Amino acid sequence: MQTALKRSAGFLGIGLTFVCIGFVFWRLTALIPQLRQHIEWRYLLAGIASATAIYSIGCIGLALAWGILLRALGSRMVNLKAAAYGHLRAQTAKYLPGNFLHFAVRHASARKDGLAHDKLAYSAIAESMVLVIVASVLSSGISSKFLPTSIRWFIEWRWLLVAALVLVAVLGFNRLRAHRPEGVSLHHSTISSLVTLVAVGACYLWFFLAASLAFQTTQGAIALPIVEVVPIVAICWLGGFLVVGAPGGLGVREALFLGILGPLIGEVPALVSALTFRVATTLGDVVMSLIGMWLGKRSA
Repeated sequence: MQTALKRSAGFLGIGLTFVCIGFVFWRLTALIPQLRQHIEWRYLLAGIASATAIYSIGCIGLALAWGILLRALGSRMVNLKAAAYGHLRAQTAKYLPGNFLHFAVRHASARKDGLAHDKLAYSAIAESMVLVIVASVLSSGISSKFLPTSIRWFIEWRWLLVAALVLVAVLGFNRLRAHRPEGVSLHHSTISSLVTLVAVGACYLWFFLAASLAFQTTQGAIALPIVEVVPIVAICWLGGFLVVGAPGGLGVREALFLGILGPLIGEVPALVSALTFRVATTLGDVVMSLIGMWLGKRSA
């Protein structure tokens, strides 16, 4: 039964990914004449370079968070730098079909340091859980003008939903920590869980702020204020992350950017920003993966 559900989710995610890619490609071909008039290659390339550099800095936050989680749920003897290098090396694996191979690459890297399979699984679960919660909290700050009328009710209930997510995070993380050796009191375990969650959440906040600044860079002269960009980037990232089978959120993220920003700033600027951001984030992941490999070999 569980295997059947996983397969169904996978097929549904892959189907949705192709639909989103098809939608973006359809709009791209329809808007080619306007795109030729809108694009100024000198500024576009400069925007890609700036966005790549900013996004790459944000990826360091993801790597540090992984190291913190391994130390909290795996072993206090985990080398924070080695764990971060292992995370960076796996950045490009998420673009392979299935959107799960980066987990396998990180798992294999951490296994070489002696960590057990179950500890690594708990760390991966905690990583996904906290990432989704941070993205959801940031998404809750979106202005009602960016939402279709049919779902603007979300604005009235957002803080209640955020509080529920935070509660689930604390309880869930504490549950994962329960698999660690005995001898730690419940009170101490809860405090330690909160401290770890705050540290990991701060790293993920760093990532989303950097990604949002990178996206803002791709917009050029029509750039929205950063306070409006952050929740949009968080929503689009969350959509790409939750769709099973979308490699690196490919297609899903771009379709969301186009759907949210198109009615407000125009389809052409929205499409240019979405595609430019995709190029910048892919380049940033490649750069950080190479840096992770180099630093890993050097430290070894």
